[in-house]
Amino acid sequence: MKNLAAKFIKPNDRLSSFERLEIYNRCEKVNLAIHRHGNVLYYKRLEAAAFALLTALRRGDSLEEACQAAIDTGSDRDNSDTDWPEKIRGWFANWSSLGWLVPAR
Repeated sequence: MKNLAAKFIKPNDRLSSFERLEIYNRCEKVNLAIHRHGNVLYYKRLEAAAFALLTALRRGDSLEEACQAAIDTGSDRDNSDTDWPEKIRGWFANWSSLGWLVPAR
């Protein structure tokens, strides 16, 4: 990320801390889900693990494989003892309330 930011910030640039933060934020990888409700587009930032789970489901992986992908992705960034069942349950409750998950036809 620093190499990418270096393309925008040169050593002699006189940028405020806020301007530097804004440039660094542009270089950060962000996981977004974009959805529509009532003909209005919305976007939602997702944790990397949640994004991995949704991506695996979209790819056609089983629910077990998708949850494992989330745990594998989240475990790389998370050194604490995460309660994965509770976390995943919360994601599914939120996604269901947004209408992202519907019964199969």
